[in-house]
Amino acid sequence: MTLHVLFAWELGGGFGHLGRLRPVAATLLARGCRVSFALRRVGSTAFLPRGWPAWAAPVPDAGAVPGRLREPASFADILYNDGFTIDAERRGMVRAWRTLLDTLRPDLLVCDFAPGALLASQGTDVPRALLGTGFACPPDRVPLPDLRAWQDHYPERLRQTEAAVTAALNAELAALGEAPVSGVGELHTRVSANLLATFPELDHYPGRDDAPETPDYRGTWSELGGATPPWPAGDGRRIFAYLKPFRGLSPLLDRLEASGAGVLVFTRAALDPARWRRGNLVLTDEPVDLEAALENCDLAVCHGGHGTVASALLAGVPLLVLPIHVEQYHTGQRVEALGAGRAAPLDDGAAQHEALDALLARGAGRAQARRFAERYRDFDGDAALAGVADTLERIAARS
Repeated sequence: MTLHVLFAWELGGGFGHLGRLRPVAATLLARGCRVSFALRRVGSTAFLPRGWPAWAAPVPDAGAVPGRLREPASFADILYNDGFTIDAERRGMVRAWRTLLDTLRPDLLVCDFAPGALLASQGTDVPRALLGTGFACPPDRVPLPDLRAWQDHYPERLRQTEAAVTAALNAELAALGEAPVSGVGELHTRVSANLLATFPELDHYPGRDDAPETPDYRGTWSELGGATPPWPAGDGRRIFAYLKPFRGLSPLLDRLEASGAGVLVFTRAALDPARWRRGNLVLTDEPVDLEAALENCDLAVCHGGHGTVASALLAGVPLLVLPIHVEQYHTGQRVEALGAGRAAPLDDGAAQHEALDALLARGAGRAQARRFAERYRDFDGDAALAGVADTLERIAARS
């Protein structure tokens, strides 16, 4: 019998989720399995190979949420903003997911930041597995960790939001004939496997070792595609930057150019290349082979995307992290805790330039980045990918 695996992705921006899931799906396909995708962003189907079946993931209408939280400070806040406490939206989402599962009849549901699919599949005979970074797999704790502990978000407000989200989950579980959960994190334990596609040092929720089950860290693996890096000439040093449009981007690139290093910048920002005329900075809007770009590289500059950060550290390359959202902020904090780079606010050009100067002039972070690479010198991303596929295939075969 051909095993059918359904991959679900609901929350989170960018395409790092697909970059992680596509190689797993390709591996399973090569083994004779069938794969399908349910994706929140319809346009993301363009990043799947032609012929791979894909559907729109059922999600609540976040625009219907009253009093959306401007700065969500916990995983429960994220679910609140996504409409999980609105009865009609949540029930409609669960019904649509149930219909999709009944139609596709997968042998395994793999959830990457897909709490709606995880909730809706409770009480079905479809086994579930989590596959994602630590951020998408919250720990089984009440209360949940405060993701913005440096700000004053009022503990009582956080408690009330978490209680409301937990009550909403339990209302749906009761309707499905399932036992209630004590909190949001417990829902994420009702799976056959929780595969953390990260390293302990980069987990957004450090200290999982106090959980009932030992964390199952699987590391990272290569994302698909990418052109040969078109490195410009420079003073012998190389800087790779992977950046989105933001207000201070051009001044930051000015600073990078002035360093004299060969600078390769992958960005989709609308910039005029003529502004950088020295010849040591090249802009490209075509994805490049990340591993090749990081080889013999002296510094990586990015927003804190998990895959980019992990790849840089495995290559022994220090980082300057400029977070856009809270998940990336915590990745930047993990980099600083390692001593393998610096993080700076996206809206603080002075802090960015100071961190950049420290990383280039004094080599800050280089020794610790190389220490991370040495610690994982025997880590094999291809083997990690094969191991994840092995686990998923075993679970699907038991269904």
